[in-house]
Amino acid sequence: MILQSRKWRLLLRIVTLAVTSVLMLAFAAPASYALQDDRPKPITRVEQLFDKQRPIADSYVYTSALPDLAHIVTTRGIGTTYYWIPLPEYGDKLLVRAEGESFLQAYYRAADLNLDSGPREANFYGKITALTGQADWERLVARLALEGVNVDKEQTMVLLQGEEPRTYRPMVPVVGLLAAFWALALVGVLRILRGSGSRRRMHKA
Repeated sequence: MILQSRKWRLLLRIVTLAVTSVLMLAFAAPASYALQDDRPKPITRVEQLFDKQRPIADSYVYTSALPDLAHIVTTRGIGTTYYWIPLPEYGDKLLVRAEGESFLQAYYRAADLNLDSGPREANFYGKITALTGQADWERLVARLALEGVNVDKEQTMVLLQGEEPRTYRPMVPVVGLLAAFWALALVGVLRILRGSGSRRRMHKA
């Protein structure tokens, strides 16, 4: 009976180790982004997207550019609509993903207030990441191609409009809590294994 109880305790701790490990890996990138400076890094030229000396992926960035509103593609997310906006001045190497209609409404409202009725630049800020890191990116590329926007899946980046580091900060304590559970589970596994080893040696003696 004691042996059976020890097996169950060992199994429970191993499962806890596995689950917390998976969750920590899932939360690691958002938690790292959450700890970044609240001042975005400015992007002014396309070369910055591919600077290996100063990689910009997964950074908080800002740019001011003329959006190509004639070739917007929409996709559905969980309870929301995503608007994918090309930025031609970056050679279609940078897309903006705006969530919901709030950004477009603000843009058109500002245009209405502006005496110049021509196209105007917009300010974009948020997390920048690789296109291939987005869900269903292959379908997105195909739909952009139908709009006449040909993107390079290996080089194109996506700016997630409005995603500031502070919006991810509630995740930081969660990662710390998961790390604590992981450490406790590991200690428990080691104790059970050491206890089993000691009992085997005593039994042989």
